Amino acid sequence: MPSFWSKLLPFALRKTLALRAHRDAVARHDHARQNPKAAQQGALERILQLNQETEFGRSHGFAEATSIERYLTRVPPRSPHEYAPFLEAQAQGAEVLVKEALGTLVEYAERTPLALPLTPPALEHWQWWEALLQHYVGVHGKNVVDGMWLSIPPKCLSPKSAGSKGDDFEQARAGATHGPLPPILWEIDDEEERYYLLLRLALTQPLRVLRAQNPGTLSILADHLEGQAERLLEHLASGIIKTQGSYGALPSSLKPEPERARKLMQLRNADGQLKPHHIWPELTTLICPGGGAARVAAKRLPDRYGDVLCIDPGLWIAGSPLSAASEAGRLGGWALLDGQFVELEPLAPLDTAPIPAFDIEALRVGERYTPIISSHHGLYRYRSSQLVEVTELDERGTPRLAPAGQREARITLEGELLTEHEVRCAQSAACRPLDVISREQCCFIDSIEALPEVRDTQDRPFLSRLFSRDPVRPVDAAPYLCWALEPREPLSAQDGHKLLAYFEQALRRHSSGFSTLRAEQTLGVALLLLRRGSFARRRHQHLANGLPGGHTPRAALLETPLALRAEDIDRTIA
Repeated sequence: MPSFWSKLLPFALRKTLALRAHRDAVARHDHARQNPKAAQQGALERILQLNQETEFGRSHGFAEATSIERYLTRVPPRSPHEYAPFLEAQAQGAEVLVKEALGTLVEYAERTPLALPLTPPALEHWQWWEALLQHYVGVHGKNVVDGMWLSIPPKCLSPKSAGSKGDDFEQARAGATHGPLPPILWEIDDEEERYYLLLRLALTQPLRVLRAQNPGTLSILADHLEGQAERLLEHLASGIIKTQGSYGALPSSLKPEPERARKLMQLRNADGQLKPHHIWPELTTLICPGGGAARVAAKRLPDRYGDVLCIDPGLWIAGSPLSAASEAGRLGGWALLDGQFVELEPLAPLDTAPIPAFDIEALRVGERYTPIISSHHGLYRYRSSQLVEVTELDERGTPRLAPAGQREARITLEGELLTEHEVRCAQSAACRPLDVISREQCCFIDSIEALPEVRDTQDRPFLSRLFSRDPVRPVDAAPYLCWALEPREPLSAQDGHKLLAYFEQALRRHSSGFSTLRAEQTLGVALLLLRRGSFARRRHQHLANGLPGGHTPRAALLETPLALRAEDIDRTIA
């Protein structure tokens, strides 16, 4: 909020003074764009120098990797699940990937949740990106340079901090500021209670910028505003704050505002519902992803929030910002080539080597790539599950990047490969004979102990045993390929057994790896028939908790098990 004396200055002068605070960050970004190869070389040198004495650094010869070419020959690209053992050991306290970690950050944006080490250089990289975002919002936003921001960070965002930088981390990761709300708010489990307190406390604040990890989170906020409107306006008039639990850091009452509550009720009656622009008339800017899978949800926000500017904060890959901010729905943001080493791997042909992000001769506008990141999080040539499209190249070689979906999942088990394409083909082939229409579905690898109500394969109907090529159940210690399916219409037990038999038969045809694992009895198959709305409830919870990536379509094959509740499962067949 501006001080009394600053309000006396002309707005143009206040804006100029506010933007001067970000001049170093902007100059750093401009310098990297003018000298992309030098910026990438310097970023890689710093990463390797700081971590050459770690276990990973010694085993991969970081001390001798004196050029980009030597680094690329010494360190192969690794997928998220291949990094899991290194990250797990680092989280236990061993200096496997980085030295002097401040704590651990759980990153949810990738298909595989990552427990990333938080280091001082990674924190500094976040703060640089945050300054760039604030500058972009200040330049392009509507009267926001001295206005109040409110960020809705992911629920339970706080890292397991081993030092004193935890608060600094939250500010850098969640936004410029949480605004007027205490951080304890994001630790409340009950969704209705959490959003009531968020709205009740923010009702009294003149917000100009609202920020979240997903446009869907902002839509849920608007839903709770109308759903709890009578309660909120009653408590606004009386000044009380009434909760089910006890939260010591939260006030028990606020100044009563009966006249404002009366006017808001009139606006609600006139419009048919209470909307965010009623309670925050100065709100002009929303910050949330607006490209890729989030594009449709972002376009709907003006229906709830009125005439506002939507700004996309940029792409995130494995805990690191990959691109700068841009207006939502545009061509994406310019790649951030300082502070991390970026490669872009073409989708086809598969034997094509990854391309350094500064190589203007090799990159092609309109092509999709898999980002490969080396960062201060202890990730060295980390192959992301996200895809990006190069939408523009500037004259110096810096690419502009936009989200372009997800890379096809691939799982290796006992040396055999199983791909998402093979699983998707088998799912379609299995559903066709029984006219099964799926609301949503996915496959994942899990243990038999994790599957509730497993029925023995010997209890299958005759036709199921006839269609299946291998009625022998693998040993209980073997993993299972679990097919979680939410059918549009309920299936009988007999049809469920048939469906599983068709699925196995089709997957044997499409995947030689699966066929080998089944023949060797080292992999089981199971069908989890889910109750109606199970996937929708999970997606809503993901968005309500403010976690990133909530609009990304679920892959046909997941690299980590799907966490299901007992009430989601109608029947499990194996």
